[in-house]
Amino acid sequence: IFQSFRNSPSPNAGTSERENKSLNPKLSGAMTVHEISVPYVLGVDLESSDFDLSIPNAFGITTASNVQDTESLYLQINPEITKQLKLTVGYRHSSVESDMKNGFSFPAGLTIEDDVEVRELGLAYRVDETLKLSLRHDQNFRFAKVDEFALVEAGKSLKSQTGDSYEFGYDWGLETVKLTGSIYRLDLNNEIAFDPTVGPDFGFGPTGANVNLSRTRRDGLTLSISSRLNPMIHFNTWLGLVDARYETGTFKGKAISGVADRIIKLRADFTHNQKLSSYLEARYSSAHYAQGD
Repeated sequence: IFQSFRNSPSPNAGTSERENKSLNPKLSGAMTVHEISVPYVLGVDLESSDFDLSIPNAFGITTASNVQDTESLYLQINPEITKQLKLTVGYRHSSVESDMKNGFSFPAGLTIEDDVEVRELGLAYRVDETLKLSLRHDQNFRFAKVDEFALVEAGKSLKSQTGDSYEFGYDWGLETVKLTGSIYRLDLNNEIAFDPTVGPDFGFGPTGANVNLSRTRRDGLTLSISSRLNPMIHFNTWLGLVDARYETGTFKGKAISGVADRIIKLRADFTHNQKLSSYLEARYSSAHYAQGD
């Protein structure tokens, strides 16, 4: 990718290159335990990423040469307790090793290692043929990407992002109408984001850097209604509401930039014949603060 240096003149075009390799074998099937059917998925994710950056600018050359290796092992089972009740249990262990050498942030090189364990637990209960209720708790994480390490404050690094989500959902449907929805809460620790107010200032304002935010929370609601008027026409409406705010730190109670509090999607699908179909879609997103504001 050819690119220039942000916030300052670039006499010559620079380049950034990223190469990703991955191996993702998995085994799925079902077993019977005490007359209970237990579908399962067992897998391994192996990923390796190389990132190289070289951007000439008015003050020299910005360089980065980062390598990141990630290994993950995961298991999910879905025992059918009864014909109406289904359980979901999941586990994932992931480890990462990042070797970084950035001309500004880590000129002498730096190796960061981390490992995370996350779990999930869910229940789905079918009340009758038309209504299903679900309840879930998921832990989540995100390692900083190999290219995100190329833009951090000198002498600092990035912690892994972790979080918990809680969700209650329902699914109601007849032959021609289907209604689904959920209420959720997502809490994040060390959310990784871009902060334009930090980093070195070469006379054109701070260059910005990727940082870990204070604890954040998103409370939301989703609602979807789909209906089939006839075999040829199908309508779908989706509404998403979210309140995203800082829970701690300097900006406690303030809205998180880059998150719209209302999103609406309307879509109509038309089946003309067995070989031809078309759709019309409209999307609305409410005003929100610019990403990184």
